[in-house]
Amino acid sequence: HVAIHDLSEVSSADTPVETLTSDLDYAEQGGVEAVFAQVLKKSGKFRALVLSETDALTAVGSGGTGLLWTREEALASVVGSEIVSLPLASHLAQAAASAGHFPGFVERLKLQADGLVETLGDLARGTGVAAAEENLLESDHFGLRKLVVVLSATGKMFGLSSTRGEMVWMRRLPCPSCAFEGMEMITNELAMVYGSTQGGQSFCAVVEALSGVVKDSRTISRPVDVLAKMKLYLPSWQIGPSSAPISTSATTPRRYRSFLMGHGFKDSENPVVSLLPPTPEAISAFEAIRPKTIVHSIDVLGGTLKGFAVKKGGTYAGEYPVEEVWTVAFLADAEKICDVKTTDPDEIVHSPVSGMGDGRAPRRKYLNPSLIAVATQRSGAEGKRALPGVAYSDPCVMLYLIDGITGKIIFRRAQKFGQGPVHLGIAENMVVMHYFNAKSNVFEITTVELYEDALKTAKAEAAALAVEARARDEDLDHDPNADAVFSSLIAPVPTSTQRTFLFTKSVTTLEVAKTRQGITSKLFLAGLTSHQIAGLSYNVLDARRPFGEAPPTKDQIADGIIPYHPVIKLETQKYPTYNTTAARVVHITSAPTFLESTSLVFAYGLDLFYTRVTPSGAFDLLSEDFNRPFLAATVSGVIVLLALTRRWSRQKRLALLW
Repeated sequence: HVAIHDLSEVSSADTPVETLTSDLDYAEQGGVEAVFAQVLKKSGKFRALVLSETDALTAVGSGGTGLLWTREEALASVVGSEIVSLPLASHLAQAAASAGHFPGFVERLKLQADGLVETLGDLARGTGVAAAEENLLESDHFGLRKLVVVLSATGKMFGLSSTRGEMVWMRRLPCPSCAFEGMEMITNELAMVYGSTQGGQSFCAVVEALSGVVKDSRTISRPVDVLAKMKLYLPSWQIGPSSAPISTSATTPRRYRSFLMGHGFKDSENPVVSLLPPTPEAISAFEAIRPKTIVHSIDVLGGTLKGFAVKKGGTYAGEYPVEEVWTVAFLADAEKICDVKTTDPDEIVHSPVSGMGDGRAPRRKYLNPSLIAVATQRSGAEGKRALPGVAYSDPCVMLYLIDGITGKIIFRRAQKFGQGPVHLGIAENMVVMHYFNAKSNVFEITTVELYEDALKTAKAEAAALAVEARARDEDLDHDPNADAVFSSLIAPVPTSTQRTFLFTKSVTTLEVAKTRQGITSKLFLAGLTSHQIAGLSYNVLDARRPFGEAPPTKDQIADGIIPYHPVIKLETQKYPTYNTTAARVVHITSAPTFLESTSLVFAYGLDLFYTRVTPSGAFDLLSEDFNRPFLAATVSGVIVLLALTRRWSRQKRLALLW
């Protein structure tokens, strides 16, 4: 409650004139940080604006009005977000269950009929599409309806409906003093959030994404310096050695992602990693890949990147000591790390080979799953680089591409006169860097594409096959059915193609839109300081764009390669935000749908923005001007003709029998 006192009368100052009460749940909103009272002169009533420690603004009024409204300003300090897929509706789940075999004609008709009956039922209730979206926790036919789960710095989590923007659920995590840092998905239904406490400890909790229920939480005695996702999936999950296994509401068996938490990487001589979940099944599965696991530690302020190999002999079950195997260090006074990006472990690559649009034979893309891109800025007297034939020196922006397994720098390029802010983006074999050119006073984008050297790769693969043959002859452990994967130990240095473009916009973040199978052209999403989001398509940033004004060849047209132009000009339709303002975009999250052409985009900063994009157009959907009545008439005519033909055939067979 909020008590209003009249300070003009000293004798009655201790007695409140009125007490404003509300039904606000302060267990969820936290304590009161500040109160701003207002007196309405005409009516003589009072209103008060209450700010809670979780950044919730609440207005309460006098005269029994109570709670007027609540605004969750914690959504302006989001530190992590995920776009979560929703469970299918009943008839869609039945269709998905039959996906293991090719459904027959009658089965498909039955599924279509069930969906039609459900749609007609929604229309009969008089609400149309709104009724179809009435259940915000049920997916639609195309997977466009999602749940956006966000984590704020104040320790609140929200589940937001993608169709209406409504708050489906809100939860305050059980650690009021924690500074939360991020969120990772264990499965599509479970999210793990983590942060640090004031006492130098760390905190992590598992939250059910669809309901916001905190399934379990754990306090760790050491801060978490590194949190690494692994492609190690387990049949069960639990947050601690003595915790109970966490279950979900899913009816089908789930595979749970595992993680490695690094402790003491920054300020300790004995860094260790701990396995999540610390179960015997997880430890047994991790032992098979432990000798090939490298953990990265990036110290932006100190200017170092380190790779650690995981060793045996931890103090506790699921804990492992690490050993430093490589280091890339930059002079702290001369070269400052501006941005670091790694490849997406869940990225789907549709084609590992490029086309012949650049006039060459098809080349294999350099698809290194452990690639680390680092952008640095060299400034000051120690960091200046002398240019050939020039009497003075200039600062520059450096781009390093580092192999995360060996620590080898496979590519390095200096952009003269470059300075920050610098932003990086990675998609397949393409690395994009945005920076400011101090000489021309304009922003630029540099694109680098990496390809395998055919001759060197063939020699390396031949040598690897020889080693494998010797191992087989010596009866060593060999799996003949093992899939061929990328190996940083034998992969030669790739070849590169590079282009630089002028870009008139200042960028705050750079991400890539995701699609279901990776067939759709890549789309880079750039958050702009003008409070917009711009879409940069792959063909615009393609490093194979040819110089000159010659007409494009057939191969170039087939690959979508356009002639080089030094300036990237964005048309109005290239802005997913259109005429909407998305203030101070900090990060962009993307998720696929059931439609290959469509990707979902969620951006957060001071504002929240959600939309869907089609980088290559809606090629798997009927256009808006499609003649649907004609299609319906054609299908109806075919059905009628089939019925008539069947009747005539039966009459003809009957006449022949007589």
